[in-house]
Amino acid sequence: MLKKAVLGMSVFLMLQSSANGALYQWVDEKGGIHFSDQPPLTTPASEITEPSDNPRARSFALPQHGSLVLVVPESWDHGIRLAPDNLPPTIVLTPRQGDEFKVLVTPLWSLKGEPGFNNPDATRRIVEKSRVSLLPTAVERDVPLQEFKGKYGAGYSFSVTDKAPGDSYPYLVQAGLGVGDLWLNVTVLSRKKDSESIRRMLQALQGAEQIRD
Repeated sequence: MLKKAVLGMSVFLMLQSSANGALYQWVDEKGGIHFSDQPPLTTPASEITEPSDNPRARSFALPQHGSLVLVVPESWDHGIRLAPDNLPPTIVLTPRQGDEFKVLVTPLWSLKGEPGFNNPDATRRIVEKSRVSLLPTAVERDVPLQEFKGKYGAGYSFSVTDKAPGDSYPYLVQAGLGVGDLWLNVTVLSRKKDSESIRRMLQALQGAEQIRD
């Protein structure tokens, strides 16, 4: 179910980033930019400075679309899975230690430059389509859409519990939001039903903005 959820809305827009040959991009403490087919190595314990949980603005560069700014807890690690041919990358946010949650944010854009493709009405339709597709594998029978306000208009989200998660994450929140000329496809995977990470991510979406070059 979770794999289907992560891919669902991106496939609907036919802009899903390639899962094969993915690259990670990250910035070190000195501002150096790194690229690798593996996530950044963990800093040795003796060199770790424990980050605070205060919110911090992080900027993610996007091909030909400026950058996306998200305000997330300083304690969250972050990286980008790059896609080939200037297709949309996927931002990955995780806890510094453990695997309590994982956040995937794919900023999509219209390849044809269609106006209004990411407006609130279109967003609601896309998120609703994802919600309906997940109901057969969800514990809940009634899964309402929740509206939230972003800087550029309304976004929508819903949450479900996997019937048979196995070793994967049992709880999922799916959200969509228009930001500038982007449409954010957001998946929050969590091991706790009422995880603080879910609340913090929804707060980050409310303040998300696009900075153009």
